[in-house]
Amino acid sequence: MTSMKLWHLENFKVFKKLPRADVMKIEPLTSMTSYRKSSVVYLPDTDLTNIYFLKMGRVQISRINDSGEEILHTVLFPGDIFGRLPYMEAAPAGDMALATEASLICTMQSSAFEQLLSLNIRLNTEIIKLIGWRLRKIERRFEDFVHRDAKTRIIEFLRDFAAEYGSYVGREVFIPIGLSHREIAILTATSRQTVTTVLNSLRSQGTIDFSRRKIIIRDIALFGL
Repeated sequence: MTSMKLWHLENFKVFKKLPRADVMKIEPLTSMTSYRKSSVVYLPDTDLTNIYFLKMGRVQISRINDSGEEILHTVLFPGDIFGRLPYMEAAPAGDMALATEASLICTMQSSAFEQLLSLNIRLNTEIIKLIGWRLRKIERRFEDFVHRDAKTRIIEFLRDFAAEYGSYVGREVFIPIGLSHREIAILTATSRQTVTTVLNSLRSQGTIDFSRRKIIIRDIALFGL
């Protein structure tokens, strides 16, 4: 079990640049848990004291609004961190984390992780970069909602998604992760029908291809990649 946890941590994007000796110091402070599809990782208004590292599967972060509707904030994939993040004044009150497919998650006390950051400059730098990247994504998302039409919002969402999770295969970008049209619609403040129309149009033009399990960006110039 220890060797498996160490392997997963070493292949986690935040830890990849760390020496193996540093990762070995982190391993005893973590626990690894498997979640079945539709399992709750944490509920709204939970007093979060943990940070979570998603190694396998998919997790949705959502919130119930005053009308009782579930509002999807984001979809997380392997390599993502969530929960009580470092440098945040408090954990996100009211958020709920749900494993939407079978998932493997490493858990660590946030206080222990923050102590590690104070002792490891390289790890601290990687976390600061990660949080900065997330803040820039949020800023761009708000700008898109105000200034971009639906098609442009969908294209820019795919661009950001490819930049974060994709890898070049020749002159194409392969993303080994699929998203439902509903998820894309929620994350781009459009309708499911609009997403279907735009994606089918891009595919008919040979710009992209997609399935339930992958997305391929064929025209990287259009996406600025």
